[in-house]
Amino acid sequence: MSSMARKCPNIRFVTMSPGAATGTAVRRDLPCYKRLLVGTILACLSMKGKAHSLEVGAKRYVDALLDHATYQSGVFYASKVGLSGEVGDQSEFLDYFSNNTFQDNANEAIRKFIRGD
Repeated sequence: MSSMARKCPNIRFVTMSPGAATGTAVRRDLPCYKRLLVGTILACLSMKGKAHSLEVGAKRYVDALLDHATYQSGVFYASKVGLSGEVGDQSEFLDYFSNNTFQDNANEAIRKFIRGD
């Protein structure tokens, strides 16, 4: 998205992780034992405050959509610590998210895949 944001500055591209949100259908297509395992893990994370509700995860998307001052185009936002809580620019933690060459190469790979090259 960062590469596309640079190439199309008139379009806003924001990538937002919903975080560890409980109440989703993410487990729907897993085999039974994996559904139980993931469900148990999410329940434990939720009890320890390490996961949040579906509404909190959805609010992240709405905030990114509406708050242009806080959420900038071309940036990947996710939890600053762990899987839940305050969100931040992930390039502050992982420098490859701000590497223009990596971003451009990823963009080109996706374009080639879509074209069937």
